[in-house]
Amino acid sequence: MRLLNVHSLKLEEFVGEPGNGIPPYAILSHTWGREEVSFRDMTTDHGALAQREGFQKIVQCCEKAKSEGHGFVWIDTCCIDKSGSAELSEAINSMFRWYREADICYAYLDDVCSSEDPAQASSSFQSSRWFTRGWTLQELLAPYEVAFLAKDWKEIGTKQSLSSIISGRTKIDEFTLVNCTWDHASIACKMSWASSRNTTRVEDKAYSLMGLFDVNMPLIYGEGRKAFYRLQLEIMKMSDDQSIFAWVPKGHQAWGSSRSCGLLAESPNNFEVSDGIIDRAMPGGDAISYDVSKQYIRLSTCMLQLREKRGVDGVEAWQLQSQLLLPPGITRDFPDHLDFQRNLQKTIWDGVMMAILRCSDELGYIAIPLRKLHSGELSRYASYDLTWLRASTRNMEGLEKLFVRALSAQTTDRIQSLPPIIGYRMRVMLKSLPTEGSGYYISGGYPPNFVAAPGEIPTHFEAVSRINMAQGKVAPIIVFFANYSPEYLPFAIRFDGLYFHSFSALRIRIGSSIEAWQNGNRFEPHQDDIQVADANAQIPLSEDKSLWIRTQRSRPRSLAEEIVNISINPRLS
Repeated sequence: MRLLNVHSLKLEEFVGEPGNGIPPYAILSHTWGREEVSFRDMTTDHGALAQREGFQKIVQCCEKAKSEGHGFVWIDTCCIDKSGSAELSEAINSMFRWYREADICYAYLDDVCSSEDPAQASSSFQSSRWFTRGWTLQELLAPYEVAFLAKDWKEIGTKQSLSSIISGRTKIDEFTLVNCTWDHASIACKMSWASSRNTTRVEDKAYSLMGLFDVNMPLIYGEGRKAFYRLQLEIMKMSDDQSIFAWVPKGHQAWGSSRSCGLLAESPNNFEVSDGIIDRAMPGGDAISYDVSKQYIRLSTCMLQLREKRGVDGVEAWQLQSQLLLPPGITRDFPDHLDFQRNLQKTIWDGVMMAILRCSDELGYIAIPLRKLHSGELSRYASYDLTWLRASTRNMEGLEKLFVRALSAQTTDRIQSLPPIIGYRMRVMLKSLPTEGSGYYISGGYPPNFVAAPGEIPTHFEAVSRINMAQGKVAPIIVFFANYSPEYLPFAIRFDGLYFHSFSALRIRIGSSIEAWQNGNRFEPHQDDIQVADANAQIPLSEDKSLWIRTQRSRPRSLAEEIVNISINPRLS
């Protein structure tokens, strides 16, 4: 270990352990800025470095340590010779331990003013860049004592005295901060602490977490996201905590066409909403919850098969909770779990299985969707709407052992079962709207003046063309229809976009209350949702007329296209 002498500003090398070959030392945590001083710089004449910001940081750190009786400091910029890959790899694998064994860690926040109250939400302390960097997470957690210093090197407080503020800023519980232990935290919870942090190099998102999870692995800069996959595999060798699979697909994972992904996450960002998840032993579970075989994970779990036809008894046996968790900040609630199950039946088809993990949050056990691929393999299904469910474990039968793909495939696999489940990319082309002969005309729309300009009554051909051209670019589009005769109810149709990811592709509102839709952003619950994938519906408008919605499906290789006809026809009793 290489340390900086605070009196001579010279680097000295030591071998051994603190107290046995290595002297006591302080350590610096900071964010890198301009003109940082390297190991090679420190071996030259210090006079040439005097004006550099990075050197002034080193000097001030040494002065602070010296004033508190410390003879040595460790600073990452100058105490590691980064020209050699072997030393860099050893240092990164040892860094968590070095922070843990330091007498004190000085967290220098160069964008924070010491005169401000850090408890204020608008304070520079809470908005400091230090809280956004990947490497500073271990520098916060590992040391027993952390002193926060402002840009003038005055102390703001300690990790313990500021624990409440830091907890609110980082989602790390106060018990962890005060007691410097995280044995109680699940893998998913610890990953969530890193979910909003960034690193300059993508590999460092994984390398900066090795110490937190007490694993070691070689550094391979240039491997990209594979580093995080390797990290998870190393963690799985040490733990059987299934919360490592309790993550939410994001970005291209969730929006792709028939996207299958691996059981392992691509980034800590996937764990953004996993902070409340705890590891739990499942009733009747065995000691080995998973193991890894080549590119597959053998998962020992309870399964719930979701089918289009499912009786009430089956629903009660599995006791699904009445909440579907969407990406951060979005939830859909339903009045009870039976109605929720019926909603699922409309959109999730044969072949989808929910693997109930041995972990939970306050609402129940986490269940993730799996689906069989064309090749016969099982893979996690990633979609915007279906991320995970919560389920009770009462009345569960025995465990099943499944082989599930560990990593995302390089190419998108076709899902074996059709039609598409939630999140399948579906291109909807509108073929017709009610014709002029029906007595209905377009009375308005949202966005304002989009379908119909003020005073204009466009032909239905023009309206269909505008909607089809605009879908995917303008959302939502709402078209209001009125009739010349008062005996016919007005109606409105909402088009959510070219690619639909919601429970219903079309939303229909009948009656005088359609004025509530004029805003375009707020929709009351009193509406008929039409699932375009299986639409063959009639909605009464009068005693003898109905609004008819019919779908004709074509299926190109990469896209399910639904051709929708909307017309007004005689009502069937």
